[in-house]
Amino acid sequence: MKTLKIGIAGYDQMKSRSLAIAGGEHTRAKGEPKVWFTSIEGFAKLLSEHKLTRGERGKLIPRVPYDQVRLDVSLTGTRIG
Repeated sequence: MKTLKIGIAGYDQMKSRSLAIAGGEHTRAKGEPKVWFTSIEGFAKLLSEHKLTRGERGKLIPRVPYDQVRLDVSLTGTRIG
């Protein structure tokens, strides 16, 4: 089974995390998401713009190259990673 792990974090959180990784201060843990968005709407927009196909009676069906998508959302605003 192929799973894509997605994280939602604010721009400042993502920037801080990226700089920490680039500076060698942080390495991505095994369970951490590989793909990050600044909002759930941004994630949904990506899926609806690029991964939908027409099915039976013209119904839109999401198609992704994964069996599962796991979404991590910070509800407290704490630093991710």
